[in-house]
Amino acid sequence: MLTNRRFNLSKVAVKFGSVTARVAIVTAFSLLLFACGGDSDPQSFTLNVTTGNGGKVSPVSQSVQNGEKASFTITADPGYGIASVSGCGGSLTGNTYTTGVITAACNVSVSFNVTLAAPQNLTVTKASGQLSFRWDTVEDATAYNLYYDVEPDISPVNYSSTNTGVLIENVASPYSLTGLDNGVVYYAVVTARIGAVESAASTEVAAFPEEPFAAIGGLNDTGIDWCANDSTNKLDCPVDGFSGSDAEHGRDANARAGTLVKIGSGAAGFDYSKLGAAGQMLTIQDVAWDENGNETEGSKWSCVRDNVTGLIWEVKLDDGGLYDRDNTYSWYNPDDSSNGGQAGLQNGGQCIGSACDTVAFVQMVNQQGLCGAKDWRMPTEMELLGIVHNGENNPSIDTGYFPNTLPKKFWSSTPYVRDSAVALGIEFYSGSLNPHGNDSVKSYSNAVRLVRAGENGL
Repeated sequence: MLTNRRFNLSKVAVKFGSVTARVAIVTAFSLLLFACGGDSDPQSFTLNVTTGNGGKVSPVSQSVQNGEKASFTITADPGYGIASVSGCGGSLTGNTYTTGVITAACNVSVSFNVTLAAPQNLTVTKASGQLSFRWDTVEDATAYNLYYDVEPDISPVNYSSTNTGVLIENVASPYSLTGLDNGVVYYAVVTARIGAVESAASTEVAAFPEEPFAAIGGLNDTGIDWCANDSTNKLDCPVDGFSGSDAEHGRDANARAGTLVKIGSGAAGFDYSKLGAAGQMLTIQDVAWDENGNETEGSKWSCVRDNVTGLIWEVKLDDGGLYDRDNTYSWYNPDDSSNGGQAGLQNGGQCIGSACDTVAFVQMVNQQGLCGAKDWRMPTEMELLGIVHNGENNPSIDTGYFPNTLPKKFWSSTPYVRDSAVALGIEFYSGSLNPHGNDSVKSYSNAVRLVRAGENGL
């Protein structure tokens, strides 16, 4: 008598809608086993394999003799990879799965996951009412999605749960968003797609549309807006017998007379604007610094733009972190074409958040993207002199815009031409440049304030 023994395996399939990197599609395959040989043990099994979303197998059906093995090839769909295969005592080599010796009914389970790479190097440039995005092409991608919001940490998972999150499908690099509000910070990510398969999101970028900024141009004045005689400073101008004072000429004189038009504000002839964490100009500009303040109230800012030179400067904090006012750094530059003959000393300062030399600090600030930018650098001695307020001392700077400035020396990028062991720095107690003394030796530990050119774009 011929006896059939049938072993059933059901395919498990769950439809998730659009498939993304956050969902692993797991398909369980069936061994449909028929046996011949009367009441004796089965002589053979018929192995049928079926698949769902994420890939396929070949052959889908084959006869397996009792005591033998079976093999089949697994092919992932574009954008997917084989996550795991298990069951029937088998093993996977490449994309071929070979069972163990078949002597009874058993199941093989295959899972696929999304392997489509996330877009890299997402950048953004800004214009009035517009942001333009670029990113690197992703291999095998057929389309891209752009997600943006006015709140940070946007993703394909959460964009629809906010009132302001937006998805734009089927975009290509470069892509421009128009009709945006100037001065509002927008956060964006991009994903790659193959059909319904979507990659993980790119690194988030932040930017704000604005009218193109044009610096006033020229150099800053000294900040001395008072006159003096042979014994007394800070007198009203003019002073009889002491005509031609510095305070009677230039931007400082115009500021004292009330005729100087400024983009922002600042002491004497200085013209500064306070910038937020994304580099945007704060809406409220006339509130004093508060270490526990915030951008919305205008009581805390991350950078300062010099509206005369166009340079953007780092602002120091008092928080024990990367930008803390007490951090000091040894001067270090391994580039023989610009270090004056000696590289200086690595990690010779005392700081938090990076190795304590000038190169390491620049690298860490650019990695973090202070004020939305990654082109921060060491200033030249002339750039540092440009923010010296010679009308004040201890410290000699406009503290209304540069809080937490200690009256100490700040390194410049400039080596001293007469001594390769020395680099130039500006003393912010009095605003002087003095290349002599132990604190000018490159191995010495001084403060650093970084600068960037402030061109349009992040």
